[in-house]
Amino acid sequence: MKIGPYKITVPYDWFILIGEKDVGDLEILAIEDLNDRDFTTPVLNPLTTFIPDYYKFEIETTYNEVRWFFPKLNLNNILALPLKSGKNPPCAFFLNEISGKKLDQISAELLYR
Repeated sequence: MKIGPYKITVPYDWFILIGEKDVGDLEILAIEDLNDRDFTTPVLNPLTTFIPDYYKFEIETTYNEVRWFFPKLNLNNILALPLKSGKNPPCAFFLNEISGKKLDQISAELLYR
């Protein structure tokens, strides 16, 4: 996956937060449902700033035979994933599982707490 100038690898069945700079609410979208549409995702380091930049993102390559090992997150928890190594990296926000309840919009205030 490419987010702005950064390339990262994430599981294809994860979800990503999407939004627009001029709209306050964020939505959750399955990565497998992107279908070459133009979405942007908020990117920021929640430890150093509270105003996100919004980058376009796209899937570049899929790896069907890859097995993923990562810590288990509780349902509906958001993972801030650093986009590069180093001090104060920008982060994109992902979920690896969501419950069956309606969770399709998230107030942008959650990023600022």
